[in-house]
Amino acid sequence: MFLWWRKRRCIIGPSHIGIDVHCHLLPGVDDGADDEEEAVACLCELAAMGYRGAVLTPHIYPEVFDNDEEDLTRRFHNFLSSAASRLPPAFQLTLGAEYMFDDSLIGRLYDHHERLLTFGPGRRWLLVELPTIAMPSNLGQFVSECARRGIQPVLAHIERYPYLHERDMDGLREWRAGGGLLQVNIGTFAGGGDGFRCRAARAAARRRLVDLIGTDLHNPGQLRLLRDGWRAASRWLRDFTPALQASGLSDRGGPGLGSEGGGGAGRDRN
Repeated sequence: MFLWWRKRRCIIGPSHIGIDVHCHLLPGVDDGADDEEEAVACLCELAAMGYRGAVLTPHIYPEVFDNDEEDLTRRFHNFLSSAASRLPPAFQLTLGAEYMFDDSLIGRLYDHHERLLTFGPGRRWLLVELPTIAMPSNLGQFVSECARRGIQPVLAHIERYPYLHERDMDGLREWRAGGGLLQVNIGTFAGGGDGFRCRAARAAARRRLVDLIGTDLHNPGQLRLLRDGWRAASRWLRDFTPALQASGLSDRGGPGLGSEGGGGAGRDRN
């Protein structure tokens, strides 16, 4: 699966970004894959589309998905051990998490930030989702504190936050100016979600405010939307540079990153 950039006459697609930085395919921990069979089926389809790896990012959302880093790490290792023979050869898996921005995340950052499930180059990327209704008053302070601690926060599915798109997307620009990265869901370009989200994703891409592309894949029923999203995004992602995202595959220091052989689930380093 790929896109033709008619303007620059080059190709971009899953094989060029390399890794999916946002999916819910660690089985049985949140609203994603129900079991190992479903997770393996989705990962095999991602490989068939051209992805070379994926970051599994289960929710850490107190009182909704009460996961913690230690338990998720254990479950991730168990999944690698059990599913290794059925995963695509050389497909790399890393454990991350999608953290809800709330007081508990602030506490994690200040009290034991070294335990946060970061990933990517230098284990610096931290995937964060925000409330959709209103911007948290301490968001700027959080981004600054992440920078001070050597963490680069990745804002998940930027198309979901109307308040960040006001005044020519000033909120997104401020997040990036503070050192953060901006991630969009590829399926949104094909209308996944509602009309606002589709328009917001396209506008952000047009203004070069997309740093990373994720699938946010939860189950096999969403795979068609991903394919449609890549096709629909061709006119909007002409200025997207895949090198940053592809660099996530080159860092062997990521938590739980599988080796390049043995179904992507050989030695992990968490």
